[in-house]
Amino acid sequence: MATSMYKKGHEATGDIVAAADMLFQQRGFQNTSFQHLAEGSGIPKGNFYHYFRTKDELLDAVLQGRIAQLDEQLQKREQEVEDPLLRLEGFVRSLLDDPTDPFIYGCPHGSLCMELAKGRADLLRKGSSILIRLRNWFSEQFRMAGVADSDSLGLRLLSRIQGIILLTAAFQDEEFAKREIVDVIEWVRSVAVHPAVK
Repeated sequence: MATSMYKKGHEATGDIVAAADMLFQQRGFQNTSFQHLAEGSGIPKGNFYHYFRTKDELLDAVLQGRIAQLDEQLQKREQEVEDPLLRLEGFVRSLLDDPTDPFIYGCPHGSLCMELAKGRADLLRKGSSILIRLRNWFSEQFRMAGVADSDSLGLRLLSRIQGIILLTAAFQDEEFAKREIVDVIEWVRSVAVHPAVK
C-alpha cells in the first residue's frame, strides 16, 4: 500500500493492526520490522509511535482483534447450528476456506505460540489465549453433546487440527489436509456413538 496519504485515528490504527496481523503470520513476530509494517499499512514509520509505542503493544492489539473475530465466528456457529457436534464438524470443514491461508503459512495462533515459546516466553500465555479459547469451546461442545471426558477430547481435537495444518504447510499437500479433515469429522461423529472413545 502506498504511503502517500497520512491517516488519522481509528483508520490508521486499524490499518496498522491489519498489516501486523498478516505479517506476524507470514514473517513471524520477531522478523516483522516497523519498516515492514509501514509498507504493509501505508502509515509512515515515523508516525507509528503515535499509535503503538512498542511491538509488544501492537501484538496486544492483534490478539484482541483475533479474539474478537474468533468469538464472533463461534457465536455465529452457535446461533446457526443447534447440534454441538455438527458445530464441531462445521468448524473443522471451514479450515479449507480459511482466508488466513493456514495451509500455506501455518496456523496464525499456533505459529505465534511456537515462536514466543522459543524467544519470548514472557508473552506466551498471552499468545496462547486463542488456542485456550478454542480448546474450551471444543470441550464445551463435547460436554453439551453428552460425551464423556469432554476436556480431553477438546484438547485432542485441537491437537489434530494443529497437526493437520502444520504438516500440510510443511509438505504443501492440500490433498492430505482434505483426507485428514474427513477423518477428523468421522472421529467427532464416532465419539457420539461411542462416548467412551478417547
